[in-house]
This record gives sequence, structure tokens and C-alpha cells, in this order.
Amino acid sequence: MAGIFSSLSSYCILLVFIIVADLSLCTAQNDKQVYIVYMGSLPTGEYSPTSHHLSLLEEIVEGRSADGALVRSYNRSFNAFAARLSHAEVERISGLKEVVSVFPSRRSQLLTTRSWDFMGFPENVKRNPTVESNIIIGVIDSGIWPESESFADKGFGPPPAKWKGTCAGGKNFTCNNKIIGARVEVTSGAEATARDTEGHGSHTASTAAGNTVSGANFYALAQGNARGAVPSARIAVYMACEEFCDDHKILAAFDDAIADGVDIITISIGKDVPFPYENDPIAIGAFHAMEKGILTVQAAGNSGPDPFTVSSHAPWIISVAASSTDRRIIDKTVLGNGQTFVGSSVNSFALNGTKIPLIYGKAVTSNCTEDDAWSCWNNCMNSSLVKGKIVICDMTDTSGTDEAFRARALGSIILNDTFEDVSNVVPLPASSLNPHDSDLVMSYLKSTKNPQATILKSEITEHNTAPVVASFSSRGPNNIAPEILKPDISAPGVEILAAYSPVASPSGNADDKRSVKYNVVSGTSMSCPHVAGAAAYVKSFHPNWSPSAITSALMTTALRMNTAKHADAEFGYGAGHINPIKAVDPGLVYEATRDDYIRMLCSMNNTLFSKCPQHIEGSPKDLNYPSMAVRVEENRAFTVKFPRTVRNVGLAKSSYKSNITTGSQINVMVEPSSLSFKSVDKRQSFVVTVAGKGLPANSMVSSSLVWNDGTHSEDIVYMGSLPEGEYSPSSHHLSLLQEVVKDSSSENVLVRSYKRSFNGFSAKLTSEEAQKLASKKEVVSIFPSTTLQLQTTRSWDFMGFNVTASGKRGTHSDIIVGVIDTGIWPESESFNDDGFGPPPTKWRGACEGGENFTCNNKIIGARHYSFSSARDDLGHGSHTASTAAGNIVKKASFYGLAQGTARGGVPSARISAYKVCGPGNDGPVSGSVASVAPWIFTVAASSTDSRIIDKVVLGNGKTLVGNSVNSFSLKGKMFPLVYGKSASRECKHLEASLCYSGCLDRALVKGKIVVCDDVNGRTEAKRAGALGAILPISFEDISFILPLPGLSLTEDKLNAVKSYLNSTKKPSANILKSEAIKDNAAPEVASFSSRGPNPIISDILKPDASAPGVDILAAFPPVLSPTDDTADKRHVKYSVMSGTSMACPHAAGVAAHVKAAHPDWSASAIKSAIMTTAWPMNVTERSDGEFAFGSGHVNPVTAIHPGLVYETQKSDYIQLFCGLGYTAEKIRQISGDNSSYSKAARNTLPRDLNYPSMPAKVAVESFTIKFHRTDTNVGNANSTYKAKIFSRSSLKIKVVPEALSFKSLKEKKSFAVTIVGRDLTYNSILSASLVWSDGSHSVRSPIVVYGGGDEFTTPSA
Repeated sequence: MAGIFSSLSSYCILLVFIIVADLSLCTAQNDKQVYIVYMGSLPTGEYSPTSHHLSLLEEIVEGRSADGALVRSYNRSFNAFAARLSHAEVERISGLKEVVSVFPSRRSQLLTTRSWDFMGFPENVKRNPTVESNIIIGVIDSGIWPESESFADKGFGPPPAKWKGTCAGGKNFTCNNKIIGARVEVTSGAEATARDTEGHGSHTASTAAGNTVSGANFYALAQGNARGAVPSARIAVYMACEEFCDDHKILAAFDDAIADGVDIITISIGKDVPFPYENDPIAIGAFHAMEKGILTVQAAGNSGPDPFTVSSHAPWIISVAASSTDRRIIDKTVLGNGQTFVGSSVNSFALNGTKIPLIYGKAVTSNCTEDDAWSCWNNCMNSSLVKGKIVICDMTDTSGTDEAFRARALGSIILNDTFEDVSNVVPLPASSLNPHDSDLVMSYLKSTKNPQATILKSEITEHNTAPVVASFSSRGPNNIAPEILKPDISAPGVEILAAYSPVASPSGNADDKRSVKYNVVSGTSMSCPHVAGAAAYVKSFHPNWSPSAITSALMTTALRMNTAKHADAEFGYGAGHINPIKAVDPGLVYEATRDDYIRMLCSMNNTLFSKCPQHIEGSPKDLNYPSMAVRVEENRAFTVKFPRTVRNVGLAKSSYKSNITTGSQINVMVEPSSLSFKSVDKRQSFVVTVAGKGLPANSMVSSSLVWNDGTHSEDIVYMGSLPEGEYSPSSHHLSLLQEVVKDSSSENVLVRSYKRSFNGFSAKLTSEEAQKLASKKEVVSIFPSTTLQLQTTRSWDFMGFNVTASGKRGTHSDIIVGVIDTGIWPESESFNDDGFGPPPTKWRGACEGGENFTCNNKIIGARHYSFSSARDDLGHGSHTASTAAGNIVKKASFYGLAQGTARGGVPSARISAYKVCGPGNDGPVSGSVASVAPWIFTVAASSTDSRIIDKVVLGNGKTLVGNSVNSFSLKGKMFPLVYGKSASRECKHLEASLCYSGCLDRALVKGKIVVCDDVNGRTEAKRAGALGAILPISFEDISFILPLPGLSLTEDKLNAVKSYLNSTKKPSANILKSEAIKDNAAPEVASFSSRGPNPIISDILKPDASAPGVDILAAFPPVLSPTDDTADKRHVKYSVMSGTSMACPHAAGVAAHVKAAHPDWSASAIKSAIMTTAWPMNVTERSDGEFAFGSGHVNPVTAIHPGLVYETQKSDYIQLFCGLGYTAEKIRQISGDNSSYSKAARNTLPRDLNYPSMPAKVAVESFTIKFHRTDTNVGNANSTYKAKIFSRSSLKIKVVPEALSFKSLKEKKSFAVTIVGRDLTYNSILSASLVWSDGSHSVRSPIVVYGGGDEFTTPSA
């Protein structure tokens, strides 16, 4: 027998064949145990389910009352009951005509945030917040811990109007506007409670829909933001499990959840083996949920990697496999002989490097056999023999740690770990080793009389091969319906950090008394809520989509997984790895209705939910499912047809073409091969025919069908340097394209050729075409063209770079600053050319500014790309250009604010503008810096000594200071104050309090100051005619321009305003005009400024330096609004903006100033001069230190006299590429010449690059690292520099030689810096500075050592 499977990935279908064997299942039945009697749907009309159930029981029970036998009636969503019955009673009740099926109530098992980011689903993903807040996720699990931050209801309005449930959480349990409902299904009485004492339910609920909680961690491990997919969604809790989950309690949870009106059900519960539909309470409950439009998501099971173990098999349920993310938690064991082994555990304990005696086998016991002692069986260890020692257990899993913990051992090493790909929380220092390392440990144990070891605290490492299906994840094929592929999809389920019950043991050991708010857990239980959250996210954009449409969207847009890493392929991961963002726009969906499922069941002779007609055709493979599977007889020719129908949910007018990717063992045909749609919701049918000559036993063949509507993504194809000699780039690009595009001409696909300075092109390509191009030898790399964000003048004077210091006109007139941005406003005073001569003779550009654009002798060049003109229509480009090289303009201001002289760093330099739309504004998140290449100067944003603030005066006389650039004056008059929640007739309280678009009633806010709970409420306040707005703060260290009188306040101050609002009948307030104040703490890195460490090359420090980027006044197009509000009709010539976009041109201006003084200096020399003369910044208040500000704050005055510079040549970067794993051919393409390298260069580390800073990512135990550097003398010809180390850390730093003597300019001297340290904790930073000083120059380089698991590893080239 074999099987075919299909899934749509980006409008695609996969087909899979496999030979499988049948399984038969036996169930033991005990006398008078609980049985579930399922009777189908509830009858319409007058009907009392409970009375009917009791009357049936009266007929069949013997020697007791029906009331005594009845356990529960299911009477809200379907018709069934649970009762205690004998075997004879079961036989009698099974024969009644009203009864569909009778089966014993078995026990199921409870089957965990980097995971969302790993899936490309960031916190700032596009959302539909109003609809998301109306989505209710029903969680059938072990309860919930309501006090967790993940379930706080701050900012939530009342439950959705559709909610029909209640808060029946029992003892000591209170719901809120996040947890809107709770029911206890496991027990009743005064002690019943939905409070989670296991931790499992809290974990799964927070993964699906938990709030965003920053700084969540497990004893500093896996630190980050814990969040669910839909943080605004509501949660309803159905406690069906304590230690185990009984079937009749699970069915009760479904009965209630369906009737209560949830939208999605997530159930991380399952059995070790699958049961037929008629004996599966989850399949029964989910079917009735589907009838009501409710989607059920279930864990596939934790019985892998054996085949036929998937226990979730119904096609109306999404069955979820568990896979890894790019983050692994590992542990290390160090033996007494120095050998170190990497193992698996989540170990929060530190032994501080102390070597502990090792003990094993008979030496640990006085009452067990040696075999039992080896395995660390329960109660085998003698406490007096193991206390203070590390015990070795040959257990194949971590259960041996419980016995070691009970016996008070100091630690435990688990040998021959079965699951190497997952780490579990342990109750004592412990680590699990693979069989190979286990043998080495045993070899060491036998080789010495006094064996010792230490176990290190766990650490985080990168998992570059993710996603990979976890070994424990249950596999297909589907044993109940082999022609329905299961599992359906894969999602993160390994080492997931999420909310936990503080009264539950984090390790599962009852004697482990640690209490945590967030815990690391693994299982398909953890992957299941990821998919439930993604389903809720899709539903927030498509509220009316059916459960099958959402299922199809998730499956057909799943990311393809690597079959080379999965021997069981689609039986391990289904359609692939979930991709929530793509699922919102699948293009086509496969839908199945209740009738479709009934027909499928009837083809299996199953009358569970309905009677069947006498003659039924087809088989389960004919169900309109997003995947296609079939079993065939071994070694016999076969032809199989799959009829399918898709509904258009993409573009109204679209045409899809089929594309087959298949192996040689089968032939796949699609008829018709194209589908045309003229409207949304139109359906089209097709048939897939698969034929083969026969498959050997236990074999599997897969194929894929792609439906493509011609929607291409734009990709950039980089081909390195331009070849020398005769070469036509455009012709070459077109010929390459013609080879890979089939139905289009290459001219229609090509977007642009890059042919002036390097070799490459951009083109609209399908993923298949992109893959074909990537394999061409001429191509260095190919990547999607993404949309980058614009990262948005006292500042120069603050840096000590006054008008005199910046030089008189003419000093910089030969310097040309190229500005790649949103264009420029040529008429601005900052860009007029009074006093400028003609462009420099070296200029080879042109003025191609397009419509209504004229260059001059200041703006000497302009080009635009995909625009009609280089004229700036956003304001950003004019602002950055004037900051770098704008003219000196006196009395510039924003409505009198920040008044002074606006100027660039090099006012007499020329500008060439390139209209295409810094490091980034994604701070303060660690590792968020996006500009990482060492040949680029990466700039962080910091404050100056001038801040713009605003004040609000309340009617009670209290004055509160906030942030805004507010040019309006209310002239001291008090105006009525109103809360947005009280100023709406159309919206619910939550939306109104946030001042969502269209919510505020003009009649209720006109002439008043409105308080909003969302900073974006300013736009709605302006639209509705409010006189002013008081808003929450986004960043405390930055002020934004508002379109009306207003300001942003911190949370405590905003609460003070609300408290005042509620304390008086006539609240009033006055918002003052903004003012500039002195900021004595400057410079400080802005909170929005992106941080290191460098996520691509860990041993290159990024950012490089900091420059002013907060509240910067610079040129602005006068036709634009200074805010993003189209209703704001003000026009200004100069505006105040903040961002690394503002810091970047400051550094560019400094670089231009240095180049004017040293025209022949290389780019790396200029960069070194700026970095090594930067001001040291205060690290005492900063945990991110140099990862925030790099070398320090730029100092334009001293940068032109650095004394020494660190220079890098092209050959140095070639060595870097070599060390990063680039092939010789790729390097030659990039360099454009015959650059080569030796075999030894393969061992070159990035830290060996001659860079002005010296960072190193090291292992957290002891380390010794060395930096090699060379300085070039650009100061005094005869000079001697002595090395000085400045350090507050425990690092031991040695410089050899300690002095550098020069006899001439441009002379080079080399030195080495050696750093020794130990016991560095993960994510901690130790820093120091090396300063070379000759008495007149100080050349400072930061030294940064940080813990991050293993030392530098080569990233993928």
C-alpha cells in the first residue's frame, strides 16, 4: 500500500506516496467504568436531553438508580451523556436505535518567544485590532493562571457582544476583560477551580493569545518578549485536565465551548494511539464545532518518531506537528581531563566550575541490582552514597534526574539520550548526552581512580538548520483514514518560553520548589497554540471564512521544509511550516462543508453523524482537502484521480496556471491546466491524475502542483563587479532571464539593470525562476527586494563644531555628498547656490531630476528611480541632505521652536540626490541593528543638550510635563476635558478609549481636549474637531510633531489625568505651547536606535558610532504637512524630526569634513579617524553599552587629527569573505579580478580584520582571545605611542608591543591584544578601551567581549 499527499504552498499542491501497513487496536474495558454514549446532534423542537438520557438509563441499569449512574449530560451543543456502566449494560444500550456509538472514557495526556519572530511574524505585523479584539479563543486544557501578566486586561474593553459564556471558574478565580470566561469540567463542589496548578494550560493559552510581556525569561535563559499571535484576542478557559484528561470531561468542554460562542478551539491533548472517529471525543466535539463555524486545532501527539502514531486524524481538525526554531538551549559537561561535551537540558543551576566526584552503578545503591542502579530506578539510590556527587544514569531520558534529585545528588549526567533535539527543565544540575559522547564519558570513568566533572549552566545557541520536525512529534500515515494526510502542518514546539503557573514545578518534579512565571516546555502541545493563534490572526482579516477555508489558507501557504532532513517527509510535517503572514492572502482556498465530511464518512461505511444513502461512490481521497493522499498496492501499476475545487479569494480577475514538480516514478496530470476567475468567491474545479508502474513495499513518492496567478515578487540578482573589457550588462541580464522565464519575454520581467558601478539586475520572478537563476555560475546571490523604512540645529554646536570650525566656503567645495533618500526640495534656502562656482571637474554625473526639477551649483546632480521627479514629496530627503551639507541659514525655526542657525556639517560641499523611496529604528531590542557590513559606517542616534517638551495644566492646578513638538497656543485658557471612551456613540469602549478612526463623535469632542489610550488617536481627535489631545507616550526620550495642541505622557502621568477626570464633574485642562529645555545628561543613545550585537558577523562591532538624532531641525519641503495627518494644512520650510536617519547625515557631514582635510585618505582611514576620536559615552546606566553607541559619540573637531588610523584594503575584505566561507569563484565575481587566498585563509576570523574596534563573542566559560591590528601613522613623523588599558571589568588584557615608534608618516606598525577571562554569563557584556597616546593624540579603540554560547561560527555564505 502507498499514499499520495498534496498541499498548496504559495498556491501549490504537494502529492505524496507511501506504502503503509494496517494496525488493529484493542481496548480493555473495566466493569462499571465511565462510558460515553453519543447520540448525534440535538433534535430540533421541544426536547429535554437530560430527561431522555435518564429514561434510557432507567431501561438498562440494574440494581441502582439512573441518577446514580449518570455522570454528565451533554445538552448544549450536541446530544450525548456519560455514565458508569457495566459491560452487560454497555451491550444493551448499544443496541438502542437512538444511540450512535458507545465507548469508554479513556485518559488522554497533556501533550512552549522567539518562535513568532522565527516564523517572520514580528510584533509590529499588520493587524486588524478591532476585529482581533472580538475573537475568542477557547482553550481546553489544565486551566489558567489569571494573575499572569500575559492575561492582564489593561486596555481591554468589555467582552464581545456575541459572547454567551460565563465566568464559572470556581474557588479563588476571577475573570477579566482578557480571560472573559472559565468553566471547570474536571470536578464540582466548593473546591472546584479553573486555576492552573499544572502550568500546561497557562503555557498554551499565552502562546496563542497572550499579551506582549517584555523581559520574560527562565532564570535569564531565553530572555525576550513573550507574546501570543493575537494579543488583543480574548480567552475562554475550559479546565478538562488535572494530571490526566478524561474523555467525558473533554467532551463536556466541547459542549460548553461551542454553546458559549468561541471562534477557535485549541486543544493540546491526545492519546498515544489513534481511535476511530466514533470512539474519539475530540473528533466528535470538533465536528459539532465545525458545524457552528468554529475551527478546532489539535496537537498531533508526542509518540514519534515511529510511523502511524499521529492521534489527531479527523479532516475537520487541524493536526499540528512540532518543529524547532533557530534557537536551541544546550548544556555542557566538563570532565576532569578537560573534555567538554555538549548535551541537552534546561539547567538553571551553576556549579561555578567546581569539579565534583563522579559516581555510577553499584556504587550508588545498597538495595538494588547493578542494572537497576545503572538506570537510576526509583528509590535505588542511597543518599549517603550520592550526596555531593554527580551521578551517571544510563536512562535514555531525563527521568533519572528525579531519582538523583530525591537522593540529594549534586548533579546528574544522563547517558544515551533518545531525544537529542530537545532540552527539558531539570530539577538539579544535569545534562543528557548522545550515545557517542556517553561512551567517551564511560571510557574516562574507567580510566581514572578519582573521576570528576562539572556541569555548566545552560546557554542559548543558534540552530541554523531549523525548522526541523522534533523526534518526539507523532508521524503519519493516518491509521484511521489513510487517504487524509496527517499531520496537516508543522509549527514551533521545541523549547518554547511562555506563561506558567507559579505553583507548578517547572521540571515536573513535585519536590522541585522553584516558582516561575515563565517556563520552557516542548511538545506538540506547544506547536498547537501557535497554529491556533495563526488561525485567529487569519480570521481577524476574514471574519466570515469557514473553518475549512482558514485551514486551507494555513496549509497552502506553509513554507516548504527540507526533505533531506526528514526521512518521513510529509508524514512528519504535513504541508510544511506555518507562515502566518502569507496565510492572510492565500489566493485560492479548498473548502469542505458538513455534507462533504458526511460523504467522506459514508465512503468509509461510517454513519457516525448521519445516515448514508444506499449507493455511495468515491473514497476519502475525494474530499476537497488541501492535501491529497492515497494508499496503493505494492508493486502494482496504479492510476488515481483527485477531484478538487478551489474558491478565488485573491484578485477578482485572475488566471492561475498549474506547474508540476515530480519524481521519475510517477506521472502527474492536471485537467484543466489553467483556471480563470472573473470575480472573487467564484469556484473552479479540476482533476489531478497520478499514475505509476508500481511502488515497492514501504516506499514513498512525493510531488507538488503549483497554481500560480502570475503574481511575481521583485528580486535583486547580484553578480559582483563589472567584468573588464567589452561587456554589455543589459544584454547579459536579458539572456540570463530568457533562459529561466517561460511564458514571458525577458524585457517584460526585467525591472532594472545595474551597470555603472557593479553588475546586477532586478526582475519580477517566481520562486522557481529565482531558484534557477541562483544556480547560475555568474550569480553571486539573489534576494527579494524589500521595502526599507526611512529612519527618521543645535546638533553641530553641541558637538563643538561651530560655524568657524566647519570651515569657510570653498574649503569643502570639491566634496560631493551623495544622498540616497526621498529626493530633495531644490528651492530650499539650504540648497541655493549663491557664491558657488561650477561643479568639480571630477563630477561625472548628470541632472536627471525629471519633471519640474532643476539642479544648480549646490545640487549638482539628481536621478530618480520609478518616480516622475527627484523632487522630495515626503520631506525626509531634504531633512537629511541639509543636515549633512546644507547651507548656513539663520533664524530657522519650527513656529519659533528650536530657533537658530540651520546648517550642515560641510556647508560648501555639493549634493547629488538619488530618489529611491541609517542602521534602523528598531531599538532598544538587542541584535536589531540592520547595517552590519564592516565597509559601511553604521550610525546610532543620540540626544543633544536641547530637548523639546510640553506641559498640560489640569483644572486642579497640577502641571504635568510630557513630550511633543506643539506649535499651538491655547493662551492659558482652560477647556473641557473628555475621555475618548465617553465620547463615542458608534464604537465599543475599547475602540473609543483608543480613539480609533471614526469612533469619536464630533458633537461630544468639539471644543474639548480629548484623552486617548493610543498615540495614534491624535489623527482621530483632529478629524472629530477636538481642540487638543492627551496621549500615551511611545518613547520617553523623543518628541513628535502633533497636528493639534497635544502631548504624550508616561503611564503614571496619563493615569493621573484619568484619575482627575473621574474625580470631578467638570474636568478641564490647558495645553501649553512646547518649549526647549537643556538636557544635561546628553548625549544619550535614543531608545528607538537599533542595537548590536551584529546579528550577521558577531565579531564586528555595530553600530560604529553615535551622532545627534533626536529633535533635529533641518530643511523641509514647504508643500508638505509637518505631520503625517493629511488634515494638517500647515506648511514649513524647516521641521523637527528624530531617528537614526537624522544621525546618519551628521556622520556623513563629519566624514566629508575629514575628507576635505585629507583628500587622499581611504574610506577606512576616514572611518577610523571618526571612530578612534569619538567621545567615550557613559556606560554606568547602560546594559547594552557599546552595542548602543559603538566607539562613542562623533567628534568632528578632533577627527581630522587622529594621529593613527586602522586601514583596511580590498584584500583584507577578500580574506574576510574567505573566512566566512565564500568560494573562490564567488569572491572573484564580487571583486571583479583574480583575487585569491591561501588555504590558511579559511581559518581567518572576522576579529582579525584590521578594524578600529575589537569585539568578540565567546563561550561563557574560560576564554583566551587575540586581536591582530596594524596602525598607520598620520600624525607627527617622529612619534612614539604608548598603550594604555582602561577597564572596569575582570578582563586581563595584554598589548604586545606596549609601544609603537614611528620615524615617518604613513609608516605602519603591528601589535596584538590578548584577552583572558572566565565565567562570563550568557548575554553579558564586558568592555574596556585601548588607547594609544603620544602626548598629543589619543587613539581609542573599544574592546567588547560578550557571552553568546559558542565562539564565532561561520554564517551561511
